[in-house]
Amino acid sequence: MSLIYIFKHNTGEMTKVGKTTISAELRLKKYIEDHSLEGFSISKQYAVDPSLLNKIESRAHKLLADRGKRFQTTSGARELFLCGVEEAINAVEQAIKDTNKLDKPFCPKSPIEVIVFGVTYKAKTLSDLARQANVSPSTLRYHNITKGHEIAKALSLSLEGKKEEKERIEKRKLTAFRMDFESVSALAKSDLNKLKIDKKTLQKRIYKLGMTPELALKTVIKPRKNKQKLTLPDGKTMTFDSIKEGYNHLKENFAGHKLNALSTVREYLSRGMEPEVAYGLKKPNWQSRNSNLEELLDNGYVLTGELKPSCKPIIIHRDKEIFSSIKEFCNARDFDYSNVSKLLKTGKTAEQIIDKRQKKDI
Repeated sequence: MSLIYIFKHNTGEMTKVGKTTISAELRLKKYIEDHSLEGFSISKQYAVDPSLLNKIESRAHKLLADRGKRFQTTSGARELFLCGVEEAINAVEQAIKDTNKLDKPFCPKSPIEVIVFGVTYKAKTLSDLARQANVSPSTLRYHNITKGHEIAKALSLSLEGKKEEKERIEKRKLTAFRMDFESVSALAKSDLNKLKIDKKTLQKRIYKLGMTPELALKTVIKPRKNKQKLTLPDGKTMTFDSIKEGYNHLKENFAGHKLNALSTVREYLSRGMEPEVAYGLKKPNWQSRNSNLEELLDNGYVLTGELKPSCKPIIIHRDKEIFSSIKEFCNARDFDYSNVSKLLKTGKTAEQIIDKRQKKDI
């Protein structure tokens, strides 16, 4: 169950807009108990896609906050807005509409095949099509989803826009070391370019990174240090010159192991994860610590959220509940995230935190 709810105050001048994975009735009862609030009742609730729950809530809050309707309290109560029920309903329904529009599946039911400017493109998704055509995925989605153009038209507009931007950059005059140049190409070919930096790199430095032409010409390109030391499934340790080299070696020599996608490996390594965990050779810490999660779920425990390698599950045995992360736990109970994190670090259990909340607001 994933609900967006609207609670109204009996004055008709205040509402609470929030989300819950239990029921609006229980959420209202808990909210009133936690914050000693009176006069609230359920006005309306919407069943939504669980994957869009957080996005819809955030969008509705932003729509109301942008209108100056957010109300701050000293009791710790959150998500209150100084507006009538009708305005809150409009904000929630607009949020649902906006989110559904932005989250239309980018994977069509059938593969994409279009001919644009004489070139045939075949792709499974819009992102794949954008990579093949070397255009921005967000630009392609904007033309296709936001503007409603057919995929072929959206791709042609994206390509034309890229070409126009390239021509604009080419025509920009610039000055370096008190010398005038007609374009970046002319600067790249000049004697000032002692490091022989290519035109595209100069363009990126000057127009995207905001460097001065002088700094762009003087900055030395440092080689990336992506060497990876890995303990392989056979127990041997090897060092690879790049993330991709290590990935390809594992894919070729250990086909029986399910590896993470290369983009996922890069993301996990950037977060500081162990290389073996990032590549998928070793279970993440949460799986090692909670190897009995599947058994618990089979025994009737309810999971809230999605289990991911970066998450630390919270298990409440007495309620038979599993939360995929501290954030999910705090959202469900309306707890303050920073306070709960501190309490967990001191060794407090989730049950102790809930009991503490019942006695005193944390």
